[in-house]
Amino acid sequence: PGDPLTYSFEVTNTGLVPITVTCSDPQVGMASVPVGPIAPGDTVPIPGDWSYTTVEDDCNNADTLPDGPNGYPDIENTLTCSFEDITKTDSSFCEIECIPCIEITKECQVGPKDDPACYQAEAGGLVDYTWDIMVENCGNVSLNDVTTTDSVDGSVVNHGTLQPGQSASYTVSTPDPVECVPPGTDNDVTNTVDVIAQPGPSSLAPETDTDSDVCCVECEQNIVEYCRTPGFWGQHACEGRLAEGGEEAGLQ
Repeated sequence: PGDPLTYSFEVTNTGLVPITVTCSDPQVGMASVPVGPIAPGDTVPIPGDWSYTTVEDDCNNADTLPDGPNGYPDIENTLTCSFEDITKTDSSFCEIECIPCIEITKECQVGPKDDPACYQAEAGGLVDYTWDIMVENCGNVSLNDVTTTDSVDGSVVNHGTLQPGQSASYTVSTPDPVECVPPGTDNDVTNTVDVIAQPGPSSLAPETDTDSDVCCVECEQNIVEYCRTPGFWGQHACEGRLAEGGEEAGLQ
């Protein structure tokens, strides 16, 4: 849809006398165009540029249109020409592509992302895993009953009808905050979203898409170093060196 179908027309005089005919084709905007005189046995073109720009309804009404060689609907065009009390019609068919498409994109939102791959969180803190999700009609036919199912919170959302190029956005989060534990424990959470939609032409199969995204979180562990100096234990940053008069040590 949205692409022009260009037509050319010819009229042949199959009679024995010259004629001038009047031709019409409402689909391409042709209204009572005179053609002639045409000598017996001659074929002449109908002057002008004739085209029809397909619209989405041509696909959405595909159930009432004949199928072309590739299974897409055929658009019928009919030319009518008259001479006195004689009227002739001729039809042709052009196949158009009706391609449904649905696509999911999403992004995890936790907090500052210091590491290119993972978000950073304080060890022992609570993390709200949240995803911004968008579903988009990337085809050229309308999609009805666009429904998403989310693995994180189990939600099922019906976004209604999306026209070509339209999208719907929403946010999901883990039902409860998750405690961030130190390295050695997996803090990643995977979210999988499934979407299904019915194309406008009911003869077409439902369109689906699935997208999984891992939200990577690293827990920063505060490490306290204990340094022994003469006469007492002190808790402070040793800065990777021996304290004066003492040595790096753990509690013994």
